[in-house]
Amino acid sequence: SERLRIDSSGNVTCANDLSVDNNLKIDSGFGSTTTVYGIRAWIRFNGVGTVAITGSGNISALTDNGTGDYTVTFSTAMSDTNYAVVGIGSANGGNGAIGINTSGNTPVLYSTTQCRFCNSNTNNGSLLDGGAIGAAFIR
Repeated sequence: SERLRIDSSGNVTCANDLSVDNNLKIDSGFGSTTTVYGIRAWIRFNGVGTVAITGSGNISALTDNGTGDYTVTFSTAMSDTNYAVVGIGSANGGNGAIGINTSGNTPVLYSTTQCRFCNSNTNNGSLLDGGAIGAAFIR
């Protein structure tokens, strides 16, 4: 069976999974072809009460370490610790933000298998639980 096909317009279709072993590069109409850097893992969860993942990719576990303090475990490990974390915090009526080691009392955990981060109130820096917290891990 034919898995990869290029039509007369140059469009590529794939019948099953596509594996790219080198850098995937695309133009996407921006005028130059460049490497695509992908989201290697992502999570959205409710951090109030009993924490619950509402959506995720490449996340095998979420641990509630205490008020506003969470650890995610990756299903597939990162190749190294040179990944970036971006996210959105929730303060349930205040100003929430996530960060790595935002409190001197929170140990840094930024490994290939796990990442620990906090949700804090940007008004006063205190850690707090939030109803809608999201994070993406880019490498």
